[in-house]
Amino acid sequence: MVEITNAEAYMPAPGPGRASRSPAGGPTTQLSTRQSLLSASPASVPYSPVNQLTSGQPLAMTDNVISAGYMFSDFGGSRCLVNGTPSPAPIITRDYSGMDAEGNATGILSRTGLPAMMLVEPASDATIQLVLYNDALGDVATDGLIGLWLYADLSAKTSSVQHSLGITPSNNGDYNDDSYAVYFNANQVRHGWNFLVLKQKHLVGNMPAVEAIFPGLSFTKYGTGAGSELLDTTGNFLKTLFIDLENFAGCKLYFDSLWTGFSSKPQFCLGVDQLSSDGIDYVLPVFEEYGWVGYVAAPRRVVGNESKIIRDWTPDAAGDYAFCRTYYDAGWDIINHTANHYNLATETNPAAIRYEIEAAKSWYAQSGFVRGQEFYASPQSGTSILAEKVITNCGIKLQRHSLHSNVHITPFGIDNPASVGSIDIGNHGAGWQKFSAIKTWIDNIVLYGATGFPFWHTVTTLGDSGSGEDLTGDDLRITKSAFEKTMAYIRQLELAGTVNVTRGMTGFYYGA
Repeated sequence: MVEITNAEAYMPAPGPGRASRSPAGGPTTQLSTRQSLLSASPASVPYSPVNQLTSGQPLAMTDNVISAGYMFSDFGGSRCLVNGTPSPAPIITRDYSGMDAEGNATGILSRTGLPAMMLVEPASDATIQLVLYNDALGDVATDGLIGLWLYADLSAKTSSVQHSLGITPSNNGDYNDDSYAVYFNANQVRHGWNFLVLKQKHLVGNMPAVEAIFPGLSFTKYGTGAGSELLDTTGNFLKTLFIDLENFAGCKLYFDSLWTGFSSKPQFCLGVDQLSSDGIDYVLPVFEEYGWVGYVAAPRRVVGNESKIIRDWTPDAAGDYAFCRTYYDAGWDIINHTANHYNLATETNPAAIRYEIEAAKSWYAQSGFVRGQEFYASPQSGTSILAEKVITNCGIKLQRHSLHSNVHITPFGIDNPASVGSIDIGNHGAGWQKFSAIKTWIDNIVLYGATGFPFWHTVTTLGDSGSGEDLTGDDLRITKSAFEKTMAYIRQLELAGTVNVTRGMTGFYYGA
């Protein structure tokens, strides 16, 4: 396994396109003090173990946190109750700490450092409703923003039916027909830690009956919705909170805390998952004009019917190696995309999963592609609990998959480095490929103060009318106009000071 030991190898050296840019778009300043340190010093501050978060993530990742927010409730004691008498009854463990009397970790520890959580173990897939009443919450001014820290152990889930967690806020203490509910399905609630965020986008009078915000996160309005109105302009307070759990049989759900008032500057981390000449012709010129760098998810090869054991490790100077070299020399990261590029969600042999990561690492290292090796993107966005565990144990610090495409940076870091969400902007089957659809997702990332990881495969001029709204008939291709409009819109937001564009995966993770 290739160990990641210093910053020097992982930060692009200052060079063309590396200066920061003024709102007018021209280079005006040199690299920041942190960037200069990272470029020059293996012992620079963000990499010191004493400057890491409890989760092991770099402290500098949290630089874009504007407000840490306000924790308005924990789940200790009897603050949270089970509503009604579900049958069979779930197992409830109150004041769960994850530690024994001698201070040894025996289970899941609170992500926010709290001494007590609530553990819920549903006994069936039937809906369980949890409730925090006003005497536990008080009157909370949220301005329609609520975040829930939750650890979901889905390893023993007994049902193949998609699970769902619903949150219904109440400004009058009642659970009634005039309210709204926010649903987080399996595209949001992943195995491991989750920071689930809802943000009311409209006054309830303007709220549609159903509105999807991100894949797996949607609002449903019942009646007038007035009983859930929380925006500050209405003067309403959160008095009671209802949490509905459905299809979680066999799971263990650790409820940590509830937050409001938090904010971070939105970010975009941009990358490509396929190496071809269109990237050199269409992508790199745009990035060079904007002063950006991204990342390339590059497999050693795409396996066919042959053995997955690779014999020839010579860099392929005529194929992907040349493309990788061009991107890398332009300052881009080359991140792990496996040795053979097959769907690891179907792989049940942990040793085979490990081979895919370690073999790819070796090829990158001996090819001179060191920057970005500690990051990974799953082929076909295919993953599993087993794969995420094995890949983490291979020293990979961040895994990009598809679930939970709104990534939130908190004072505690990102919730789940083994499952960072993204969207393939060229995938029409998933709802993208048109600029208008991508723009809506971008706008919601900005609204939520999240980080988005949009990526693509190939860019084509075939059938491109220039509108950005053409379908290519191929989920691995986006039109040149849709790509350029997407990048130009992000650039417009960047110049306005609304968002940051990270310097590849390295810039996102290390905060540089």
